[in-house]
Amino acid sequence: MTVTTPGLAPGQCVKANNISSIVPLGCSGRSNVIPATTTLLLANSDCGSVVLAGLDIPAQLEVTLPITPPANCEFTFEPGISVIFVNFNGKYATLPGYNGQVTQWTIRDVSTFRTNNASVSLQYNGTEWEQSGFSSPIYLTTVQPHNAAQLAHGQVHFGWNSSASQFDLCQSNGPGGLIVDGVMYQAPNDDCLALAQSATTSSALNYFYAVHTAGDVLSVSNAVLDPSGKILLTFSGVVLGNINDEVGISCFSIGGAAQANVSDAGTIVDANAIELATPPTAGLGTYTSGGICDILRLAASQTGHITGANGVQQESGDEHYTLVGMCYIGPSNSVNDTNTQRDCASWYNRGLKTCINELPGNQTTTSTSYTEISTGIECQFVTWGTGDPTSPSDLSWSISGMMGNSTAMDGVAATAGFDASVGTPPYEETGGLNPAAPVGGFPFSAAGSETGISEGEHTITLSGKAINGGTATYYGASPVATSLEIRIPQ
Repeated sequence: MTVTTPGLAPGQCVKANNISSIVPLGCSGRSNVIPATTTLLLANSDCGSVVLAGLDIPAQLEVTLPITPPANCEFTFEPGISVIFVNFNGKYATLPGYNGQVTQWTIRDVSTFRTNNASVSLQYNGTEWEQSGFSSPIYLTTVQPHNAAQLAHGQVHFGWNSSASQFDLCQSNGPGGLIVDGVMYQAPNDDCLALAQSATTSSALNYFYAVHTAGDVLSVSNAVLDPSGKILLTFSGVVLGNINDEVGISCFSIGGAAQANVSDAGTIVDANAIELATPPTAGLGTYTSGGICDILRLAASQTGHITGANGVQQESGDEHYTLVGMCYIGPSNSVNDTNTQRDCASWYNRGLKTCINELPGNQTTTSTSYTEISTGIECQFVTWGTGDPTSPSDLSWSISGMMGNSTAMDGVAATAGFDASVGTPPYEETGGLNPAAPVGGFPFSAAGSETGISEGEHTITLSGKAINGGTATYYGASPVATSLEIRIPQ
């Protein structure tokens, strides 16, 4: 195949095979072959070369590409039995399945599926590196980020951070992979994406999304060190989000201030400025020109979600928003995620949370049909709904305590009530009858699981009744406290 790249004379070609040699195929005089026996730093004069990994090189070879490559500069990599780490030297790389947050990539040998001439070709288009059409098809899915080789969709967890009054999206069960806007992003390594509590809608169910839109690609106008020693980036456009929100940020092609070409977490400090989380280790050069930064952020919306064409849960009507969680927000943007009120749930990597509450003192009823005994024992919670295959179980609940009836040969019953259906008991209920001489009370317990419940906010309560008549009493703190609990995948 004939290519027109710097470093090749007319008629020369690039083709590597699995025995580390160049097959001329009509292209005689080919000399752009670099045997890879140690760590390599490529120069512009090397453009058009084949990097051949020999049998005697380290198991992991790092190759650094030119810092200012000319347009159409291309390299072909033949990893042999090794792994080649390709460092793009601060430039942005567009490769299958990932965004440009990571600027080092891994080319692995897949010996089980090896074909002749298995190789990867990377070409600089004047702005970014991309995988060219000369790459062997076997490698189109084996190029991975060097610093996050195990990225997979859903390696995050969403939650409410009460101490900071913000919502967080952090790495969980892996290095933070998440598909947003059709490509794989990585949540920050040492920080979380964070959204201000004030960015929600009060007295409503809010869905939370990881977001990347065209407005999240920003042009850099300056890069300096702030008084804290961190890099402060200023942009020509407005940063979407709220002051003090924490975002994921990946920058490239920043002239002069090369230390700012990093993937990091950042804090929005002004309408057009972000402070990077990690201070540079060797100062910061003087900014000259250029630079683009890619932003990943959190946002809240009352709009629900659907399954996108790629199988990812996204906001209905907007594929730029990937679902990560939900919370019911109370009045004045209040949030509750406590033992007695579980109002936040993560979409990914859920754990079982317990909501538990006790009866506030003795409560009575003369009703002979089920009725709510007291609003004081309610537990409010949000759920993704039963039957969800990502949930570890349906909603299991239990009630226990002491109850009694003042009438001889009469009794009392108890069960759980959900939402407005306190008068319609589930399958599980319990009860007891007095002997001829009434007793002060008797212990009771009931347990079950709620199925068929829908996604959203719900309430569980104690529902009770007198069996035939008399006064049914449910005891509070003395002699035994009556309590209920429910376990919710959140």
